[in-house]
Amino acid sequence: MIDPVENAAQGSGALPPAAGRRRVWASMGRAGLLVAGALALGGAAPAPKGPAPLRPAPLRIAFLAAGAQNGFNQSVWQGIRQAAARQRGVEVTLYDGAFDSTLQYNQLEDVIASHRYDGIILFPNDSVSIASAVRHAGAVGIRTVAVEFPIGPQLDELAPQVPGVVATVAARPSDGARAQAQDVVAYCAGRPQCNVVLVVGQKVYPFDLLRYRTYLATFAPHRNIRVVATIEGNYDAGTAMSGMLDVLQVNRRIDAVVSTADIQTIGVEMALKSYGIRPASVHLVGSGGSQIAVTALRQGRWAATYGTLTASMGSAALDALAAALRGHKGPAVIDADRLAPLPRIWTQETMRAHPAFTAQWAG
Repeated sequence: MIDPVENAAQGSGALPPAAGRRRVWASMGRAGLLVAGALALGGAAPAPKGPAPLRPAPLRIAFLAAGAQNGFNQSVWQGIRQAAARQRGVEVTLYDGAFDSTLQYNQLEDVIASHRYDGIILFPNDSVSIASAVRHAGAVGIRTVAVEFPIGPQLDELAPQVPGVVATVAARPSDGARAQAQDVVAYCAGRPQCNVVLVVGQKVYPFDLLRYRTYLATFAPHRNIRVVATIEGNYDAGTAMSGMLDVLQVNRRIDAVVSTADIQTIGVEMALKSYGIRPASVHLVGSGGSQIAVTALRQGRWAATYGTLTASMGSAALDALAAALRGHKGPAVIDADRLAPLPRIWTQETMRAHPAFTAQWAG
């Protein structure tokens, strides 16, 4: 059974306008702003002792989305609903975090106070500061599964760090960034100098900063690779295009561009075209595994994208949480990169080898 979509903070059945309408993928950026919560947590915490108590049907589960009007989050929600429909006696309800960490924190506290839910699937906007509310939920017997980002101060640690978290469905941010950078390293091999542009959301966001540093560390041993510019694309095509236009005014010899989001790669592509540069002549590497990227790969415009199966992540989270609530012990970490028989990096060759493959979100 699926409850109507609701906005817990406003007590309304209608979704409010959100900044996510103007961005295809902004929650990675909003996953930042973490410092204060890290000080409060003081490091990793032990897991709750003993198995979760058996829950009579129906199980009532709340999905706290980072931003319910964002395509990535919508696809995760679709996977949750699909998994709930396959099971008996599971009710799921959507809460729209509107890319606002304070709103999402308050929604989680409201979920706890309502005494209505047995479990929570959380796509965090601020994965550190919300940990105290997750700890509160665990203390009253409400279990949580994290999606896309781990909950707690360690950004690259997927094992549960906070009591009450029973599983994390995600991939380490550094793994994806390293795979992107290694793809560029392979492309640049044998070139005397390979000029590379990096496009991140915002370097002030901890997850973006982690990816940025991973790019640089991966390139560091290769003296032929020169990072000529870093653009803060804010997970927006227009912002990324503007930044790339600025780069091209100074240096038109760009060999590769690696981006933290497919939507930013679209902006880079538009900037290249405005300068009469064929996108296919530049090694473009996106991230997100959207249908936008799949189409670009099939058309030979992009070289690669770091793939994500969003609906599969939602289904895996629902299944893991339902199992835990029914007293079954499952894996504490579900690697999102292993949810499909595709490599971590999708290339033109990957698409040729899987001609029937379609992405799980539009982009």
